[in-house]
Amino acid sequence: TRTSRFISKDYIKNSFSKYETIYGKEQIFTEKSIELTVNSHVADLVNINFLRRLSPYGPFAAHIDLAISGDCAGIAIGHALGSKEIQVRLNYNKDTGEFIRESKGSLPIFGLPGLLQVVPPKGGEIELHVVRELLGIVADYIPIYWLTMDRHQSASTLQYFRSRNVSTGIVSVDRSPDAYIETKFAIKEERVYLARHNVLLEEMPSLDQDNTTGKIDHPEGGSKDLSDSVAGVVFSLSSKKASYRISGPPKVLPLNVPIPKTRKQDESRRPSSGRRPLYS
Repeated sequence: TRTSRFISKDYIKNSFSKYETIYGKEQIFTEKSIELTVNSHVADLVNINFLRRLSPYGPFAAHIDLAISGDCAGIAIGHALGSKEIQVRLNYNKDTGEFIRESKGSLPIFGLPGLLQVVPPKGGEIELHVVRELLGIVADYIPIYWLTMDRHQSASTLQYFRSRNVSTGIVSVDRSPDAYIETKFAIKEERVYLARHNVLLEEMPSLDQDNTTGKIDHPEGGSKDLSDSVAGVVFSLSSKKASYRISGPPKVLPLNVPIPKTRKQDESRRPSSGRRPLYS
């Protein structure tokens, strides 16, 4: 057949369960899907206490999948949690039609505690500067080192985060299947711990993969904005040296970190934990 299902629903459910063994039920965003307008109180969408507990477990990567007019946008935030031995991976070579055995060794485990679907207002478009403000608040509390987006129209947002000492780049999950293929392997190898999100549970298992080109697409009437953002983060983290420095199984996120009752007055700066040198 020309196309095949990208991944089964059971793998996604397993990723949700793995997530909850480490983070419990908590997530970065207080909503799963939100309509963002200029009047939105974006600070209310962020779980500040959780972010303070996450802060020592950086560096973090974020990917924004921008909406075309009328579509939803996706935001995903993730980090490396530990590592897992993957002895052999079977890679399909479309030129020969055969599977090739690849020895992999120790590969990183990724946690994605931040997943948000942004819905456009009826008859309108998503206000990008509001998305930027939302991610900026998250970056006040956790060290986001890398931000990727899916197309060059995002220049102003990337420029804003570069001014905040965040390394930025374009990752297109549509032009090349590489990001999705890496994400599929990582999920199947139980190396992706996903925050529970019903939209993702609908989107990812319904994606089709073209067996000739490898391209991933959604069925007619479907969407893949959140899936795109997950693939963007996993692919980005997979290429970072910092992801390979954390060894061993993930540790349960401690619940007993002292949490200050008030937010720092200077909201434009990260907490005083500081930043390590930027990793490649």
